[in-house]
Amino acid sequence: MTTDTSPETIEPDDDARDALELMELRGFRHLPVVEGGHVVGIVSVRDLYSVVKRQLARAAELSEKYLFNDRYHVD
Repeated sequence: MTTDTSPETIEPDDDARDALELMELRGFRHLPVVEGGHVVGIVSVRDLYSVVKRQLARAAELSEKYLFNDRYHVD
């Protein structure tokens, strides 16, 4: 928790990787999600890690399909 009157926040459509980077940089474990000046939620490092992990796995899958043009199947 912070006693700062204007803590760091993110908006619902902010990128998970950017939020995770901010949290790492500032040493936060939780970050408020604000929309229209109102807190609508809180995200944790664990929440964001899970999202980023899925994004990276999907990006790797798409890259593999592009590189191999579906000619090879990798299990």
